Amino acid sequence: MRKWLLPGINDKSLMEFFRKGYLLFLKWNGQYREGLSYNGNNEFAGGINNRTTAKFELGINNQVSVKVNFYRQAYDKDKDKDVALEGIKKFKY
Repeated sequence: MRKWLLPGINDKSLMEFFRKGYLLFLKWNGQYREGLSYNGNNEFAGGINNRTTAKFELGINNQVSVKVNFYRQAYDKDKDKDVALEGIKKFKY
């Protein structure tokens, strides 16, 4: 299981990714959000119409970053929006 701290957003969310069977699960601030399946090229997708995606990239010195995109649906349809977050691997356990 790997934990990711997302320093690029205001609330300093904690995101965890872990594999179970053929799915990569996304846990955000202690709440399970999605089960993602592998699409190739280090990219995973899931949720309704595969609107939640996570793309992993290897950087220098084996640093791993992730870009997560998802659709946030609000009670007021005018406030629905796509959200993009980025983070760097901080913990592995």
